[in-house]
Amino acid sequence: MAVESARIDVEHGSHEMEFCYVPTRSEESGSNSIFTTNVAVSADDAEGFCRRYSDRWQIEKEYKTIKYDFLATTSSKDYRVRPSYFVFAALLYNLWRLTDVLLKAGVSTEIVDFSPYLTAGEFVDYVAKYLRPAD
Repeated sequence: MAVESARIDVEHGSHEMEFCYVPTRSEESGSNSIFTTNVAVSADDAEGFCRRYSDRWQIEKEYKTIKYDFLATTSSKDYRVRPSYFVFAALLYNLWRLTDVLLKAGVSTEIVDFSPYLTAGEFVDYVAKYLRPAD
């Protein structure tokens, strides 16, 4: 682990920033993850700081999944439609993650990672197939 300080000059001033170099979680890759921040971080605190940063990144990835895989598009000018669509998309996302965890639990006794066994697209296809009324 290493931390480097730098000063960034921009048009309207400058500010201090830190580069945190942390080994990736997979030992065979031999590479580092690089995080930048404007918070003063010591080399001893870099690993914990970057782990918290990675947890935050997981939240951002989950929001992106909701937005691109579950959120319906609308051009409605009614202000109540968009929040309703987002709540429905979040419920679908949570149902997908629950289904995925139950599938993983049925396959093995230990769940080690966040990678889905059932993809979001497959889940949406199943939901659309079984919720659509038969002709």
